[in-house]
Amino acid sequence: MALVPAALVIAMVSFMEAMSSCKVIAVKTRIRWDENQELIGQGLAKVAAVFCNSMPVSGSLSRSTLNLASHARTSWSSLFAAAFVLLTLAFFTPPLRHLPKPALAATIALAVFNLIDVSAMRNASRAHGDDGIATALTFVATFAFAPNIQDGILTGIVFSLGAFIYRRMLPRVVAQTLDEDGILPEADRREDLAARETVGVLRFDAALFFANASFFEDAVLKLDRERAGLKCIVVLAHGINLLDATAVEMLRGLIRQLRECGVTLIFSSAKKQFLDVAERTGLSDEIGRANSFDDDEAAFKAVPARIAAHTAPPH
Repeated sequence: MALVPAALVIAMVSFMEAMSSCKVIAVKTRIRWDENQELIGQGLAKVAAVFCNSMPVSGSLSRSTLNLASHARTSWSSLFAAAFVLLTLAFFTPPLRHLPKPALAATIALAVFNLIDVSAMRNASRAHGDDGIATALTFVATFAFAPNIQDGILTGIVFSLGAFIYRRMLPRVVAQTLDEDGILPEADRREDLAARETVGVLRFDAALFFANASFFEDAVLKLDRERAGLKCIVVLAHGINLLDATAVEMLRGLIRQLRECGVTLIFSSAKKQFLDVAERTGLSDEIGRANSFDDDEAAFKAVPARIAAHTAPPH
């Protein structure tokens, strides 16, 4: 057990080094690269190394980049390199023992510098600010923690995971409304219509899971509070591609709460993965078969009947 933390760090660094070089080389050579096969190959090589009393083997960033710079195309290059290393160790060690280390460092650095893609870093920042920060933070942390480069890599991984969860805690939620032509403009652009609307429409563009379940609930309840005459809320669920246990319990409680206030929650265009989870957990019974529609048009056609059922006088 004492070796587990160090082993995990070594495995992570080995994986990151191999994957980074493979991705860049695959792009430059336009050759398809299978990361799963790469992991299987490296894992089997490490297992074989155990039974040969050798050090754990891995892909080499410097060797890969030197192969790329030398225009190597097949695995024969590795065999030729191994053969020449063996010859050098057997016959040419004395003449080469005085070769300055900076000469070797320059050879490796020259090849590795070709893998630095500044434009990719710039594009990452333009695509999303968090991606640019993660790139810069990993780059700086790797230098700051040198020679313990695993600490720099861990810094980048922790930040990326944190940013990933944070972005999904605050997904895009659009409150919409129905006009007389059936168009769905955003509610904030039609405040006069939204104020007297009895049907609220909410579009949720993200997976619904533990990190943003409360955010979805707040959005629905806010829509209910802002419209006093609200009778139905139609959730356009085509953007929800994941539903976990926390989200199921949240929806169960939300449906009951809205029902007590006289508001029906309707789901439209839900994906199969949403419907499968709802079926397995019994959430579909809570929603009601009559309140789940395959497409938006069918849901909007059924809305007037729901409103009439709410407003009809008791017999």
